[in-house]
Amino acid sequence: MPLTSKQQKRVDAASGPRKASMRAAFLRQNAGSKTGNAEGMAPGKGKGNKPTPNRRLPPPAGQALASPSQPRRIPNYLDPMCPCPAPTVTSDGRALPYTGLDSYDFQVDTTNYTVLLATNTGDSGTVGAVFKVNVNGGYISNSMRTLTIPALAAADNAGGASSSRAMKFSVSVVNCTNNLKRGGRVTYINSAQRLPTMRTDVATEFIDVIDGIKASPYRRRINGTDLVTPKQLIGFPVDGTVYRQFVGHQGTLSHIELFGRIMAAGPSITPEPRPMSAVAYIFDPATDEQDYSVTIRAAYYTRWPITSVPGQKMEAIPTADPHFVNAVHDHVESTANEMVHVAEGGALATVLPKVANAVRTYAPNVFGRAGAALEAALPEVPAAAEAFAPLLL
Repeated sequence: MPLTSKQQKRVDAASGPRKASMRAAFLRQNAGSKTGNAEGMAPGKGKGNKPTPNRRLPPPAGQALASPSQPRRIPNYLDPMCPCPAPTVTSDGRALPYTGLDSYDFQVDTTNYTVLLATNTGDSGTVGAVFKVNVNGGYISNSMRTLTIPALAAADNAGGASSSRAMKFSVSVVNCTNNLKRGGRVTYINSAQRLPTMRTDVATEFIDVIDGIKASPYRRRINGTDLVTPKQLIGFPVDGTVYRQFVGHQGTLSHIELFGRIMAAGPSITPEPRPMSAVAYIFDPATDEQDYSVTIRAAYYTRWPITSVPGQKMEAIPTADPHFVNAVHDHVESTANEMVHVAEGGALATVLPKVANAVRTYAPNVFGRAGAALEAALPEVPAAAEAFAPLLL
């Protein structure tokens, strides 16, 4: 920026050696007045062109200006709808993240219970089962349907992943019945505990499972009309060691093998390690037949043979500050039985500033473009905040 008329007169009036230094000083002053400074000062105004504080510089295009009192936010990466992979506290090598789903349409009739059980086993693509039992708990023949993610249905010795581990999963149920007939009672639970086992008596095989879910202090009871819009339950890790462990990929499980990850030991059930919580729905017989649709989404870290295409796409599993990891896990576990709309999947959760600082540090590195956008969107918070703000989904 050129000198003003007053500045030029002062330069002209100065003695020989001082002219150059005074001219340079005025040029630097004018340049600072035009662009502001590193602290976000606005262009200089008034006498002497002294810079004045600006409220806040405009945000980049496409970003809203956050209030200084608005807390920072971090992604709920345990939601399969969130594109961010789940980080670990310590380095676990390289793997390929994969998220898939399986859906199934079923009917709730007027005489039998319909049961839905789901979990992420970590070592297979089988994620759930839907079946019917009568009012005495007896299994209805040929009603069993297991749900398996197609891309993970093959075992390690049949062209599938060499090994895998659980990352996240969710269960979404929608009531598609005509509005005039919609209803019925639904009981559900998202539990870290194992469900009661099956009986050996075929006539009452599943009665303990149904009664145990309905008697649990953690279960929720709703009406079929509450499931008109897609809502989901988000699973959470229940065993940190099993959750992080890579094991041989088994592909597709039978329903008995799946029940071994969900139910307690019994004559027909051999318990197997389970990395994540189990979701169970009990649909009571309704006055009118009800049409439902279930979608189970699950995410895994997978490892593939070195000669395969997926094996050449594996990247380092991201790591994060333990405060951040624990904050997300604790939040999801504490809200395990709170349904959230699927449209809110991957929504941001409010956390303590020091945890958000950890996100700001590593997000651009481990989440790529999505992480860079996330980091840029983190608003400022008061540095004196001492406690968690309410976590939101």
